[in-house]
Order: sequence, then structure tokens, then C-alpha cells
Amino acid sequence: MFQKTYRLRMILLVVLCMGAYGVIEARLYHLQIRQNADFLETAKDQQNRVVVLKPLRGDILDCNGTPLATSHFSDTIILDTRKVEKPSKRLVSDLARILNRSEDRIRELWKPPRRSYVYRKADEKISQAIQMYAEKQKLETGFVELERESKRDYPHGRLACHIIGFTKPDGGGDNIGQAGLESVYDSYLNGSWRKLSVPTWSWGKHIAPLDPEAIKATSGNTLVLTLNSEIQMFAENELRKQVNRMRARGGTVIVMDVPTGAILALANCPDFDLGDFGRFFKEAPETLRNRAVTDFYEIGSVMKIFTAAILLDKNLLTPNEMVDGKGGLVMLHGRPVRDVHPFGIVPYTKAFAESSNVVHALLSERLEPTVYYEALSRFGVGRTTGIDLPGEVRGLFRDVNDWTAQSRASLSYGYEAGLTPLQVVSALQSIGNNGKRMRPHFVKEIRSPHGEVIKKFEPTVINQTISPAVATQVRELMQGVVEGEDGTGFLYARIPGYSVGGKTGTAVKQVKRDGRDQYFAGFAGLIPLSNPRIAVYVCIDEPQAAKYGGQVSGPVFKEVATNALHLLQIPKDKPDDPLLASAQPAVAPTPLAGLNPTAPGQPGKPLLPMPVLPGMDAMGSVATGPRMPNLEGLTWVQVTDRLAKLGIHPKMKGSGVVVSQEPPAGSPIPDSGAVTVVFALPSEAARTREARAVAATR
Repeated sequence: MFQKTYRLRMILLVVLCMGAYGVIEARLYHLQIRQNADFLETAKDQQNRVVVLKPLRGDILDCNGTPLATSHFSDTIILDTRKVEKPSKRLVSDLARILNRSEDRIRELWKPPRRSYVYRKADEKISQAIQMYAEKQKLETGFVELERESKRDYPHGRLACHIIGFTKPDGGGDNIGQAGLESVYDSYLNGSWRKLSVPTWSWGKHIAPLDPEAIKATSGNTLVLTLNSEIQMFAENELRKQVNRMRARGGTVIVMDVPTGAILALANCPDFDLGDFGRFFKEAPETLRNRAVTDFYEIGSVMKIFTAAILLDKNLLTPNEMVDGKGGLVMLHGRPVRDVHPFGIVPYTKAFAESSNVVHALLSERLEPTVYYEALSRFGVGRTTGIDLPGEVRGLFRDVNDWTAQSRASLSYGYEAGLTPLQVVSALQSIGNNGKRMRPHFVKEIRSPHGEVIKKFEPTVINQTISPAVATQVRELMQGVVEGEDGTGFLYARIPGYSVGGKTGTAVKQVKRDGRDQYFAGFAGLIPLSNPRIAVYVCIDEPQAAKYGGQVSGPVFKEVATNALHLLQIPKDKPDDPLLASAQPAVAPTPLAGLNPTAPGQPGKPLLPMPVLPGMDAMGSVATGPRMPNLEGLTWVQVTDRLAKLGIHPKMKGSGVVVSQEPPAGSPIPDSGAVTVVFALPSEAARTREARAVAATR
């Protein structure tokens, strides 16, 4: 038995232990039950780290999936010069070398010491080099920092620059659209900022990689375009070459899908490099302008397509109606209207093929002004097309109440209205689509980051311009321009195996440079005519080496259309013409002494004779020696130049243009070199041709 003293001590010890246990129990209850939520939150904060995921802009793809614009993350290099008080010469030199900056610029970072962004969106090699250097030299922690930012890349440089546009940073990288489709579809393309909690080790490093789905959630949507990058590249190259060859101010080519209104290519010259647009903005801001939608012009005789369509649609004209060219000159409402290729009474098909201003001015008198105005408006004159590009203008088209007595005549052959190249090709597309004018568009569909189609753009009809029957008649008229021997596009726009319809257009601009008139030269074409698939419009602004639309823009149409037909695998609709297949491409000659290098009276007709089969002369006979070229319609200077190349010094009579020659075209050149060429004024030349035609029928 315990003594009484020890028993008391034992009881006291037990009571103290039980009391201490009770206190511990109470404390544990308080910590684990009452404060459980607070401690769980504290543990979560200690064991996880909040990571801010920056946005990644969506891609822009062409119709075949070729990337035209894409984004990736890169490092932006920051130097906090407050971490290093006095930089050594070696440090400054090394930083300048690694960062590709001048030593003076590096020293400026310490005046005063601060945290500075020194290299935005650096290449991976540079960011790795600066990290390795900082570790090797044991630089102060925090002196070199790297921030991840998204960088917008344009893999093809200049390709489709005016269509795609460009971006600016939003703090997380290149994520704000500034121009082109980048701007119009910015809300679809721009990525989203995200915050993500990730588990970390005690020293702050991630235990597991970031969730791929969380990363993908920061990405923007993808645009899939109607644009064909191969057709676009070819159009840009051909346009650039012709603008340089013609010493022109600029130009535009548009290729449109006729059934849908989808844009397959849109090229402007001059252009700019998307990867260096800032430099172009400073040094040559005009190159950033999308001429296809912002610039409007008087389009010249291309307007005759729509004038003819309206007259036919209103039953005021038939294709084979005999019309009077008035010998190339008529006074209408007190103002002269002239043709450079005069003729008398001919079928309208011929007047259209040879682009008579006189005939169309006279025919326009059959149209009531209000009717003419409303019909041109249906073709989109003075109206925006609704294209999904920024900056589109309405052009210039006065209200009918402001028209003068001459307005109908001027409009009939392409003056008193300013159209953008896009408006022209949109109106042209309706001729190929049996009168249905479709809304031009660039985007085919929008896809989510997971590849799902979230929005699809279906072809949209704007309005009906003319009846299907009249559209067919107009296409036949256009075929005469290209495939008829008298057509202004005969030598420049024919394509073997395809029926082609087109219209040349030449307009005198209301500006002079160095005292000389300036011109706007265009060519509009549809192909193949049996079932039109593509509409192409080419325009060259202020060409200097030539001026007529067929001569300047026709060759570009031919090359671009031929390439597009091949890439789109559009089948031929007629047998190949062996004569055409053997012909060399026509190249516009450089004018002499400022003269236009085309035959007066024949806009778009070249100086060179018709292409012929090898071994044949211009008359189709077997050539056994040098033959006389066809000189009819040429000027004194042109004849001299042509015959001098053949070693001939002709006897020349009269003035104006050639009306006869001896020996005739195709005849052997006489050994004596005796050649006589007779000239006459244009009106006399027209009467001479008519007299010959009458004599030939007797």
C-alpha cells in the first residue's frame, strides 16, 4: 500500500496529466476542426503557385491550310541595372555583343539605373545565350530577367500583306489587330489571359507540367480563308514585274471565284513586308494602303461592259444591230466625242470589240438618266461591296440630280464615275454569274483551338443586276474583244484551250506630270466563258512605257488566269489553237520620243505583226525570205523604226497614219529596197478603208 503522501502525489499527477491532455485535445479541436478551412487554404497557398498564362493569337490559313500568320511564345529580355552599381567595360561589351546592341545603348541603361526592356521577342538562341552568360559570370540575381510574350509571325513576308494586316502588343505579346483581317476578325483571333494554380516543390518549382488544355484555352481561333496562296503569289509577282516594266506608279490584280464571290487573290503594288511593317510605316507609308478598296479611278472602256448590259437588259439594243460610228467623231451636247479607231456603220458586236466611244455615247442617249443611274447602282457603282476588309470606300458617283447633259455619254465609256478595283471585279462577277452579284469575302470559316468549326461563311447574293439571257449576250460580246481579230485584247489575253471574254479600258487621268497626260490602264476578263469560274481584273496606274489597257494589263491577265486555271484544275472548254500555242507572249515596246507604241486608231493593238506558225508569213504562205510587215494604221515614226530594223529606207507620202503600202504586207522585200508608204489623216484613212470594203464587194 502506498503511503498517504505518495497517494496524494499520484492523484495530483494524474489530474495534471488529464488536464494537460484536455488542453491538448481542446487545442487540437480548435486547430483541426474550428480552424481547418483556414489552415487548408494556407497549405494550398504554400504548396501551389498561381501562374498567369498569356494569350496566344490564332492562326490565319489559306484555303489549302498553308499558314499565312501564326504565333509562338518567345522571351523578352529585361535588364535591371539597379542590381549592378558600376558596370565594367567587359560587362558592357559582352552585353552589347550578345544582345546585338551598341555599347553606348547598353551604357544608357545605367543613366539612371532602372528596369529596362532591352530585347522584345528575342530569338531562342539569344535568350539562351544571355541566361548562360548570367550564370557563368555569376551576375546578381534579378539583373537578367526573361518574360514570355507571344510573337506574331508571317512566314511568307510580303505575301498577301494588304489582306492579312498586322498587330500590336497588349502586354502579353502581339495580340491586338491593327490592319487587314487581323483587325476585322480581332475578337475571334485574340487569345485569352488565364490564371492557373499549379503544385510546386518547397523551392517553388512545378511538380508537374502545365495542363495542355489550360494552355490551349489561352489560344485564339483560327481563320481559314478563301485565298489561294499560290495564285496570290503568282499574281503579286506578275503585277510587280509589269509595274516595273511599265514604270508605273502602282497597280492591282484581283481574282474572284464567280459562283461564290470568294476572293482567290488580291495583289497590290507597291507592297510591304509584314515582318518589318514598322519600317515601311515610317519610310514609305503609302505602301501600306490597300489600293483595291481605298483608291477609286475612272475606269475607261471597261465601263462599256455594264453600259452594254443595261442597254440589252432594257431592250434598247440588240447585239447585231447596225450602229453608226460617225467616222470617229461626233458632237454631243456641245462636246466632241472621238474614237481613235474610226469607222462608219457596223454591227454593234464590232463596235464593242473595237471599243467605240462614239457608238456608246450615242447609245447612252436611249437611256433615261434615272434608269441609267439605278442600273449602274445595281452593279455596285457608288456602293460599298461589304468586303470583310477595313477601309473600303464608296468611290465616286454623283446623284442623278447632279448630272449634266454630257453625263450619260461620259459614263457610257468610263468617265464621271470613280470605282475601286474591287467594285469593278464585283460587277464583272455578276456578268459571269448570270446576273447574280455575290458579296465578296475572304474568310471561309472560323475554327476553335480544338479544330471545331464555330462559324461558316456561306456565299451571299447581293442583288440581280441583269437577266441570265442578257448576261450570256454580254459574255459573247466580251469574247469578241479577246478572240475576234479586231478586238482590243486579241493578242494579249487569249489562252490556249479556253474561251475568254474580256474588255480593255484606258482612261486619261485628271493630272499631268511633267506636262504629260497620265493614264489608267485596265483589263477585265472572265474565263472559261462556257461556264465562268474566275473573274480577273488588272489595273495599272500611270504606266509610262505604254498606255492602252490591252497592251499594259492584258498580259498580266493572261499569265495570272492561266496559272489559276491550272491550280484550280479547271478543264479546257475548246480545242487548243495551234497558231496561238506557237505565238510568243506579246511584250509592249518602249515608245519612241514620247509617242505611244501602239497603232493610232487601234487601242491595245501592238506594233508587232500577228503571230504565225513557224515557217509561215503574215499571209499564211510559206516564207522563203524576208517579207513586208503590215504597216496599216502606223505613224510616220513607227514606220521608220519598223523598216529601219529590216534595212529598208522607204519613200513616204502624206501625213497621219498609213493607208497603203507597196509592196503589200506579206510580199517579199524587193532586192532594190524600193518601198512606198502612203499616209493620210485618221478621217481620210477611215474613208479609204470603207472604199476598199465597197470595192471588194463588187
